[in-house]
Amino acid sequence: SDNVFAGLDEDLFTAFIRNADGSCEVQGEDIEILGVQPPLLSVSSSSAPSTCDAANGSIELLAENGSGDYEYRLDNGAWVSTNIFDNLEGGTLLLEVRNASGNCGGTTQIVVELAAPDAPQLSILELINPQDCDSADGSIELQATGGNGDYLFRLDFSTWTATTRFNNLAAGTYIPWVSNADGPCA
Repeated sequence: SDNVFAGLDEDLFTAFIRNADGSCEVQGEDIEILGVQPPLLSVSSSSAPSTCDAANGSIELLAENGSGDYEYRLDNGAWVSTNIFDNLEGGTLLLEVRNASGNCGGTTQIVVELAAPDAPQLSILELINPQDCDSADGSIELQATGGNGDYLFRLDFSTWTATTRFNNLAAGTYIPWVSNADGPCA
């Protein structure tokens, strides 16, 4: 008697129609009722951090096929309405989207690797100890690999220099450092 069927669960239904007296029953087409689907998520654009320890990368997300507005989150943080995440460090990021109405339809996750330039690796190429306790005739020669290929060096917290050899050193403990020449990636 009524042609409206409310409160149906997600399923496949077959519609039938007949006369009020029950005669002439005819089978209609199958009808599939789908629940709200989670949106699809992809990266629209991204920029990597400029150096290995900079937090200036960004990701812009694209969500589609959901229902209404979307909410996004990064690494299990708070849900936000913006699809752009700025000030990112390099590394593996967990990105999620959901319909803004909450968990209706579920969430979609993607994992993205935001690659930052590699940090240089430091090794001691040559170490010459002072000839006696009171002399300052020792030296250390450093070598770097990886990074961007142009390096700056220093011992302890001295001034950065392109020189790899440090001379006139007295006996003691020294902390060698290497950095990419174009950034603070030490």
